[in-house]
Amino acid sequence: MRIFLIATITACLLVSAAPVSAQSLSAGQQAFESGDYAAALREWQPLAEQGDPYAQYSIGLLYLEGNGVTRDTAEAVKWISMAAAQGNMVARTGFGMLYATGQGVDKDYAEAAKWLRMAAEQGDPFARYSIGIMYLEGKGVARDFEEAARWVGMAAAQGFVDAQTGFGLFYWTGRGVDQDYAEAAKWYRKAAEQGDSKAQANLGRMYEEGRGVRTNFVKAEKYFRLAAAQGDPEGQVGLGFMHAKGINMAIDNVLAYMWFELAAGQDLRSTDVSRIEAAEVREFLALEMTPEQIAEAKKLAREWRPNSDPLAQLPADETSSRSETPKSEQSIRPTR
Repeated sequence: MRIFLIATITACLLVSAAPVSAQSLSAGQQAFESGDYAAALREWQPLAEQGDPYAQYSIGLLYLEGNGVTRDTAEAVKWISMAAAQGNMVARTGFGMLYATGQGVDKDYAEAAKWLRMAAEQGDPFARYSIGIMYLEGKGVARDFEEAARWVGMAAAQGFVDAQTGFGLFYWTGRGVDQDYAEAAKWYRKAAEQGDSKAQANLGRMYEEGRGVRTNFVKAEKYFRLAAAQGDPEGQVGLGFMHAKGINMAIDNVLAYMWFELAAGQDLRSTDVSRIEAAEVREFLALEMTPEQIAEAKKLAREWRPNSDPLAQLPADETSSRSETPKSEQSIRPTR
């Protein structure tokens, strides 16, 4: 959240600082970035009271997060709404999100959509993505897939990573746009290059299945592994299947079980496909394993940490001793 606050404060500074107040605004920003919130408040308070929208929004964020002041959502709403009413783009986005989340105000999706649309029309990528999702889900606006795709697409074109992943999904499903796997892969790749785990997992699946790209198991493993290392369940399931089936690697039921165990154990929605699939395949795979192998796999899962590579953690002789001759994919359910 602190990174988001710094980014929004910086963005606000770029669009609002007048020459007279620029020095105090900059001093406040420097104090904020260094963690001296009380000093930031001292710099911004006089300017906010004089009507400076940047200072008003910035003080609102301090109260929202309880940085340098006692957390007070009502006070946050007061200052952020002042800045939003003056047309400050980032403040409008923030005010819309307060209504979307019910912080300091009653949750009101229609009011959220109103302010987010204003900011979106001014060009804010987060607002564009957010209003797009509201159209997708029918929250505060009538559900409209084409309008959802339009707004998310604009945010994606601005490089907003969540929007790039989302826009790829629009093309994958054909919602609001003509279904186009190649276009989906294009946007997933952009987001994957920015480190988005969901995009990495989806791109891995596309390389695995040959949708929108040529089948390439080396790249499939690469993107599954990148996603799995961040804890993404779809990436973990994909890598689990590759270990279980011996795709682009020797079969290793222990590592396959480990990845399925990790995916199945995540605190996700009970209907999450990856979690359910992982749990089912894990139990099926266990039928081909010894109790010792299952115990080892569970131990690896317990010891696993995000951004760690289980292969790098194992001695070379231990990895090779567990490897088996690749067998038919029919030994585990071949469809996903």
